[in-house]
Amino acid sequence: MRMIFTAAALLAFIGSCKNDSFEHAPQSQSLYTTAAVLNIRTEPDISAPRIFQIPFGTAVATSKKNSETWLYLPDLNGYGSAEFFQDTMPPDGKNFTIRSRTENCLCGSEGHAIESNLVLSKGKADWSSVAYLAYDKEEIHVRGEYSIAGHALSILIPQHRLTACNLNEGPASCTVQDRAAFSFRLFWSEEARGFITDAALKALSDSKNRLNASKCVIVPTYVSPFFDCNSYCEEKAKGEFEIIGYYCAR
Repeated sequence: MRMIFTAAALLAFIGSCKNDSFEHAPQSQSLYTTAAVLNIRTEPDISAPRIFQIPFGTAVATSKKNSETWLYLPDLNGYGSAEFFQDTMPPDGKNFTIRSRTENCLCGSEGHAIESNLVLSKGKADWSSVAYLAYDKEEIHVRGEYSIAGHALSILIPQHRLTACNLNEGPASCTVQDRAAFSFRLFWSEEARGFITDAALKALSDSKNRLNASKCVIVPTYVSPFFDCNSYCEEKAKGEFEIIGYYCAR
């Protein structure tokens, strides 16, 4: 199973503060978020554009607070509501789950699909991936770590094991393979309302593709209005295309 996890840079912070007076002092402190999911905005204003989402219990660097209502986050070049930060790690209880599904649709034959889940909370990243490759199934379940850096969620996956099974032959066919540690970054896209990799970003910029933010997928325009393989193949009977998924909470 081959998976590519790299990403391109997101939009830079735009605009200056309008409603509050901020002086971004060089001193900074690390605080923890307490919202289940915290929206980060371009300006200290609830109506300002959203540029990121932070999971519960995440440690983030903040500049010296010069407002009772907003904090500036240098790593994201944005602002978060001050009521959702505290100086100690909050207790357990809130997870932020995002999912992705990428599929090679091949009508009349067996394609392949990769489903990935990320459960994020308090710096821990539980990552699971299930790949269906013709009649084979490959699974990974591992706990890693995440942090906020460079306008992105930086995910670190340690050394882990992959279990591969032939669906026709059953459990006796399963093998376990060691896999090396790796890392990847996810960037927020407000257009997609989710976290994207470079593959999704490239697909979004191509006029031959169409985004469906409600399903968190990108497909060729000629496939529309179908956004899943089964519906397309039932209608068209033949064809081949790729459904590019990205991480989202829906």
